[in-house]
Amino acid sequence: MAEVFETDEHAYRGCILYEVLHKNPLKEAYEKMKTLKPNIDYSDFEYWYFRFSNGRYDLKHDQSTDPSFADMPINVMESIVKNLGLVDNGRTYEPLATLLPHFKADLLRIWLDSPLDDTRENLLEVIGQTEQWKSATNIFIGDRVSNKFPIEVFFRARGRVDIDCKLSESRLIKIRDILFKIPTFTHFYFRDIKYDNREDLSVLTDRVMGANSAYDPQTKIYRIENSKDYIQISLPIDEGKSQGVQVLRIKRIHS
Repeated sequence: MAEVFETDEHAYRGCILYEVLHKNPLKEAYEKMKTLKPNIDYSDFEYWYFRFSNGRYDLKHDQSTDPSFADMPINVMESIVKNLGLVDNGRTYEPLATLLPHFKADLLRIWLDSPLDDTRENLLEVIGQTEQWKSATNIFIGDRVSNKFPIEVFFRARGRVDIDCKLSESRLIKIRDILFKIPTFTHFYFRDIKYDNREDLSVLTDRVMGANSAYDPQTKIYRIENSKDYIQISLPIDEGKSQGVQVLRIKRIHS
């Protein structure tokens, strides 16, 4: 008798429906079903149990026709993200690494507004390689990026990236060295949080960037070899002044 539940999905689902109609608790129903189908998958059992509990009794339903996470309206997705702490309490990247691949690409504005203490390279690599991250229209990282954060992850994004961070000499050197390696970025907007014993950002930027012969300190332009495009660096004086920060823009100009 038990063999029928291994081969006949409708019989298997019918048993779950029976348990639901008799209002047997999920765990109790699952344990009973395991005696008939020992290799039962809990997530599958749970899916049918809650589907039937919601009054949807079609035993022939095709799960592949269910709406995916990516089909949710933007406002619903934003609510889920906020409640998971990706916006207000995003101190870890685990929820972002888990959920990001399920969003539709080209629609996202990723907003992380808490200190980013999580620098686990495996999670950052997963996030940075997703098409959702690369094609996000805007990525905003607020309230100070950790000095340990591998800033090259941001350069994989093709949209505008806004970052609050301390622009140390070592960080600017890393930015300089990857400008030509990742040609897909379009616009970076750094809000520099100056700290003691560091020279003026404009002086530091010219000194670090000027170590590459492709940089012209007069125009603050990087010429890209074998391309009409160029990289414009600017330090608008008034932007961010009221907040006590200095802005550094890095923008790829397409000719």
